[in-house]
Amino acid sequence: MPKSAPTTTIRDDHKYWKCKQSFVGGRTCNEKNEMSEKQCPSCGSKRDVEDEALDVYMRKIGTLFKTDTTNGTEWWHHGSSPVDPLNDFSAIK
Repeated sequence: MPKSAPTTTIRDDHKYWKCKQSFVGGRTCNEKNEMSEKQCPSCGSKRDVEDEALDVYMRKIGTLFKTDTTNGTEWWHHGSSPVDPLNDFSAIK
């Protein structure tokens, strides 16, 4: 797979995200949200590390691995291999 450079746009196939916020007692939110939602309407958590990138069929296509709380940039790793910042990822605001 060719290496991709960081981008400030969302990939065409990245339509939704799954909230992976954990709660006391071991429960996880798991709410599926549109990319336009930066905060989960179900639990109120902001998109954060370990949230999942989903395609139009709600299939996992990646994981959010870094966020910058000062400027809102998010780094998403797309694919099934371990996170390699020089491989397939996008940084979006």
